[in-house]
Amino acid sequence: MATNQKIGRNAGNGQFTTVKQAQQYPKTHVVETIKHQPQSSPQSSKKR
Repeated sequence: MATNQKIGRNAGNGQFTTVKQAQQYPKTHVVETIKHQPQSSPQSSKKR
């Protein structure tokens, strides 16, 4: 199951900011949603 994480980013220089700050300044900031896939364990990826 994928989990989502929201981050804020300054659209001008690409620096990470808080989501709260990105929501306060929508003209210069962007809120991005990143999906994280669960990593499989090394044992389950080996074929027998």
